[in-house]
This record gives sequence, structure tokens and C-alpha cells, in this order.
Amino acid sequence: MVDPRFYTIKPEVTLGSALSALDQEDVAATLSSNDLERPLAGAGTVPFLHANELGFVAEKRYLTQIADCTDGIILVPEGADLPTTASPRCVLVRCADPYFLFTHLANYLYRDGLRLLGYCADTSPARLGTGVHFSPNVYFGADVEIGDHVVIGPNCSIGRGVTIGHNATIGDNVSIHCAHIGDGVVIHSGARIGVEGFGFLPRPSGPEKIPQLGRVILQNGVEIGANSCVDRGTLDDTIVGENTKIDNLVQIGHNTKIGRNCQIAAKSGFAGSSEIGDNVLFGGRASIVNKAKLGDRCVVMACSIVTKSQKADSVLAGNPAVELKKWRRMQAKLKMMGRE
Repeated sequence: MVDPRFYTIKPEVTLGSALSALDQEDVAATLSSNDLERPLAGAGTVPFLHANELGFVAEKRYLTQIADCTDGIILVPEGADLPTTASPRCVLVRCADPYFLFTHLANYLYRDGLRLLGYCADTSPARLGTGVHFSPNVYFGADVEIGDHVVIGPNCSIGRGVTIGHNATIGDNVSIHCAHIGDGVVIHSGARIGVEGFGFLPRPSGPEKIPQLGRVILQNGVEIGANSCVDRGTLDDTIVGENTKIDNLVQIGHNTKIGRNCQIAAKSGFAGSSEIGDNVLFGGRASIVNKAKLGDRCVVMACSIVTKSQKADSVLAGNPAVELKKWRRMQAKLKMMGRE
């Protein structure tokens, strides 16, 4: 579900009124009057929708998840074979392009979900712990909560609703939006936490921005290096697990999940929705593609690119990344070919 600390939903919007506002009368015509009168309570992810929350399934391979959804309003492709075990409390809305319609409905519901910067001015945090020190020219949005013994350097921007745990250290020129920060977190100078994810729908008129309505969760003991960026999720959270250490100039895409006790060297890149297990090591300039998964205790050598999911305890090198022993054999054969 979308966190109301960060995003304000338009009140008293029904499914019918939203479809009408977006000139989707053809879609509305396929629904009953009771369905059209259902209020829209927000947006979420299938199959975890709450009552009257809006979600979508764009690809046929994910249609089976509808059977696990107990409630909600789900946009589905026209002509798709839907599970017969879908909950009677779910409203299934058939449309030509579920992702496109969901994007427009989300933009309609959450006016501040697109290009949100959190600039809702306030003079001081809503809750300020003991022993807190913040330097000159620090901006706080509304409803910010800060724990005990936190240090914030100069020229920082802490957006509305952000929470920061105890004993955190924030360097200078840092911006934090749509994020919950744990205890003992260190964020070095110039880092950007909670910026909008890089998500666009390709349209004939050009790329169309997908609203980024998720959050960033930095768990206890996380360290973020200078000038690194952690994008907030599209709907789900971007999560960095406990005690993970991230070097300078690292890019973490939206919906990425990084486990505990990982070490990530400079200039690494994590594409959206990638998942990293616990105790993983990333060498400098290593990267992973979207939706790929790495098991626990994997090692990715410098400059390698992980293009598909890998099991736990793998040691990977190359582009595309393969097991280190295999990569060394490949390099040896290339050298031999070069001598011919």
C-alpha cells in the first residue's frame, strides 16, 4: 500500500468517477453500478491489495496471482483467462492496457506522486529527540520525526514524513524523501535518498512517466557513500538490509531489495526490482539487470554484469557474469586464440 505519510490521496473518488474523469467510458460500461460506486482507497500491488485498493496485472504469466488476492480492484487485460477462484470481493476491470490505465488512475488519485519533492514547508521537525544537532541551512518538511543523538550536516533537505532513527549521521548536502531511516545509519555527503525511480511507459508521443509511490527503507547500521542514489519504489519499497555498507557513486534502482551485511564497492549499479541476498560482495563497477536475483554469500567481481538469477555462494565474473572458474577458462582460450 502507498504510505500516507508521503502521498496525499484525492478524497471521495469512486471507480466510476475516476474512469469518467479520464474519458474511459468504454471501460466503465463493462462494470456494474455497484462496482462503479466503489471508493478508491489507494493503490497497491497484486496480490497484497487491501479493500478498495487499485492494482493491475499487465502480463499473462502473473494472472495466477489474482487467486491469492482477497480484495481490491484489479485492472486485467482484455480477453485474458482469469482464475476461477478469484475472491468475490475483487473487482476485475478488463481494459486494453492495464499498465497504462493504472498509471493514469494513480496520477489522478495522487497528484503529488508525480515529480514529488516533498516541499511542504515547516519550521522544525514534528518530533525531535534528545541530543540532536543539525547545522545551518537544513530544510525540514512537515511531520518529520528524528530520534536521539542524530547529527545532520549543512544544506540538507529532509522531506515531509521522513523518519530518522537514533544515532544516525547525515553528511552535508544530502536529500532524503519518502524514506524511513533506521538506527545508526550513516549517509555521506551528497547522497540522494528517495528520489523518484526511473520508470516510463513507451508511447507513440514519447516516454510517459510512471508515478513513483513507494518508499526507501534503510535498516539499522546501513552506510551510504558520497553521491550515491537510492531510488524510491514504484509501489513497493526499495530496501537496504541491516549493516550493509555502500560505497560512493552507487546507483540503486526502484524496488531493489538488498540483504543484510552486504558490501558494495563504488560505481556499482542495481537495476529496478533486482534482489540481493545476505552477505553479498560487489566489486567496483559491477552491476545487475532488472528482476535478477542473487542468493546469499555471492561474490560479483569488479566490472561484471549479472544478467540472470544466480544461486547462493556463486563467485561471478565477466559480461555476462558466469562462474569465476568458467570465466578464467574462457579468458585463457581467448589469449591462446590471440597467439595464433
